[in-house]
Amino acid sequence: MKKLSILLIALLAMLALQPAVAQEQTKNHPHAFFGLQGGGQAVLNGYNVGDVLTGSVGAYVGAKWTPVFGTRLHFNAYQSMEGVEDWGTYKFKYLTGTVDLMANLVSAFNHRDDNTLDFYLIGGVGANKVWGNNWRPLYTTPVDVKNHLAPTVKLGAMLDVNFTRNIALNLEVDFNHHGKHDSHIDVNMSRDWQLTGLLGIKFSFPGKAKHVEPAMELVPATVVEPEPVREVAPAPVAKPEPAPEVKPEPAPEPVKKPEPASISETIFHVISGSDLTGENARKISAVAQWLNQHPTATATIDAYSDRGTGNARVNARVSQARANAVKAALVAAGINADRLNVQSHGDTVQPFPQNDQNRCVIIVGQEK
Repeated sequence: MKKLSILLIALLAMLALQPAVAQEQTKNHPHAFFGLQGGGQAVLNGYNVGDVLTGSVGAYVGAKWTPVFGTRLHFNAYQSMEGVEDWGTYKFKYLTGTVDLMANLVSAFNHRDDNTLDFYLIGGVGANKVWGNNWRPLYTTPVDVKNHLAPTVKLGAMLDVNFTRNIALNLEVDFNHHGKHDSHIDVNMSRDWQLTGLLGIKFSFPGKAKHVEPAMELVPATVVEPEPVREVAPAPVAKPEPAPEVKPEPAPEPVKKPEPASISETIFHVISGSDLTGENARKISAVAQWLNQHPTATATIDAYSDRGTGNARVNARVSQARANAVKAALVAAGINADRLNVQSHGDTVQPFPQNDQNRCVIIVGQEK
């Protein structure tokens, strides 16, 4: 039990730190979902589990109200088997329906709702209906077995592997505690636990995702002031020597016009990232300070995604999010949006030879 607890804690920590599948944080709740499942079940009443193992199917429909909590209506059926020691086994058909409360431990730890993996704890109450019993114990006459409705409670866990925002692979393990169905005092009068393992597909309908701008804190940075332009002094006027002709004074050398001032910064991101903290925030602060000191200057913001990760559609969305984040940060620092030219290239352009360096935004400020 101690090793199992340590393993569970390690799993939760890993899930809490795993990256988002959509490469951007979204707000997906509330939304509806449904799923189909298949697997096996066995009644745990002390009889050999291998002898009472049968197939099982399941279906559910529900709603996710917050990133952590949801509810659903769950059904599983169809063939089950019980056994009585020294008397043998008997089959019957069943249908279990429960109303379940679901708690997502991954979102409870990382406060996100777009995880690659979601791990739920499940608790529910409902009813279990049995019929079609053919109980005929060995060495004795048939026993009358009731076919009726009995209350049930459920405790379980479920893991979702999210391939997209709409489709997930679903693995569920449940313990259902049933009321007794048997009428004969010698035939299993206990209220049994039923262990069910199901694998299936889950379909979710979260609607249109809303991008959440990452929080950003501008860090003051020291901007290197451009060196002052040295003016070329005019050549001294030579006094003409006494002569019949006065030579014209030499024209002064023209003063070279300085090249327009400029600044360039490249912001690098991790996979799916668009945050502007740490070193990235320092670079944004440097560009903002330079633009404030050069009120006639404009800046271009070119955002990219690396071609080695994701696909063209996802990379285009991530690239746009990076461009929007940089523009929003400069506007928040007092730069007029009309001075900013934003372009998102996705993975169609790779400015650097190394794949990982292409998760970037390049900012170039130019004096007019």
